Amino acid sequence: MLKWLLIVFLGTTGSPAFADYLSGKEAYDNGDFQKAFGNWITSAENGNPASQNGIGVMYDNGDGVPEDNAEAVKWFRLAAEQGDAKGQINLGTMYEYGEGVSEDKVEAVKWYRLAADQGNAMGQVYLGTMYEYGKGVPEDKAEAVQWYRLAADQGDATGQAYL
Repeated sequence: MLKWLLIVFLGTTGSPAFADYLSGKEAYDNGDFQKAFGNWITSAENGNPASQNGIGVMYDNGDGVPEDNAEAVKWFRLAAEQGDAKGQINLGTMYEYGEGVSEDKVEAVKWYRLAADQGNAMGQVYLGTMYEYGKGVPEDKAEAVQWYRLAADQGDATGQAYL
């Protein structure tokens, strides 16, 4: 079992795509959007979900590329469909507010739930707000509290505040 976990870990973090993602993340955090895009695009086109999400963020914000919500949705969807929680949250947000896609609160809930079910605190908070305000689901304050509590129990400040 340990050998298998080590192979999975090394296979993920030791890959060139992961190295490209990390280099791109560092460049993005330093405001070098051209370098970030260059690091992420090949890895994103080769299926790296973290890089796909990064490219989506760049198009959503217009960071070093023309702002293009439809293009952002394309990249968020690629990441989300591979189970990337950040991509799922970002895609859910695009549906919640109708950016690059038609507004669809039910579809937003679907993507938030996928992230929340993975234990992602932000996904849990976003799903909680959907229940609290009855967006895409029937209003259910008790259900909202359950999702906020899951996030809060992880030390998430937003979950704690909403709780």
